[in-house]
Amino acid sequence: MDTLRWASSMRIHFRCFYFIALLVTILSGCAAKSSTPFYAPGGGGWNTCKGVHPVLAHLQGCQTNDWMHDPAPITRKNANDKVGNQCLLELAANYGNLNVFRQLLRNGADVRLCATGYAQRFREVWVTNHCDYPKGSTEEFFLLLESSGVEISDKQGLLKTAAIAGCPVAVRFLAARNVDMNWAYEEGLRPLHYVVNMASEEKIETARILVNLGANPYLRSQNGESAIDRGRRILSGRASNWPRMEAVLSTYTGNAQPGVPADRPQAGAR
Repeated sequence: MDTLRWASSMRIHFRCFYFIALLVTILSGCAAKSSTPFYAPGGGGWNTCKGVHPVLAHLQGCQTNDWMHDPAPITRKNANDKVGNQCLLELAANYGNLNVFRQLLRNGADVRLCATGYAQRFREVWVTNHCDYPKGSTEEFFLLLESSGVEISDKQGLLKTAAIAGCPVAVRFLAARNVDMNWAYEEGLRPLHYVVNMASEEKIETARILVNLGANPYLRSQNGESAIDRGRRILSGRASNWPRMEAVLSTYTGNAQPGVPADRPQAGAR
């Protein structure tokens, strides 16, 4: 009787072991088929590109040592592909790869086939994450979109993004397209209000260009604070570059004097 019980118990254990082994094998196969690339910091690089769209694999550096300049595997057949819900143009903008973005457009990629409103976000993503790196890339990026018939839908909104990011080249580009450098956003904040939260080299240069283009550092927000007052409150005594930022703001030579009341946010402000 004990022998029978032992044999029965062993059969049950064997079946459980077999089931677990089979389950592990199935799950491992699924993981291999759905593997996505991930970056291993510290020199590990991209571990795998198995099953990834070839253009995305190129953007992630899987297929080339010089992913910023080498030709990507783009054809007229795949230029309008999507990875998940993102078009390839969107991915190229996110990765800051102007070369791939240019190749996609040359092969017939259509911004209108991307997510609704992404034509504006293309520019906002670029200004925020890749402002003029490499040098000249931002202006070319904007011109590529314009030449494809994609106008800037919200110029004032893009100016705000450029002010927050500290992207002087974007400010220059927008100035040539008749953007108001004293536009009132929510709470009466002006472009300069968004610049003076930091005193980095990029922010100082952005402030200099804005002031040269007529941005008034003395216009007050709805809480009564001008851009120069805001900068003094945030940066004075904390940022070693504040005296330089203050000197730039003080070069304003327009007619408006300190204490001018703020306007209400203008239509379309955000």
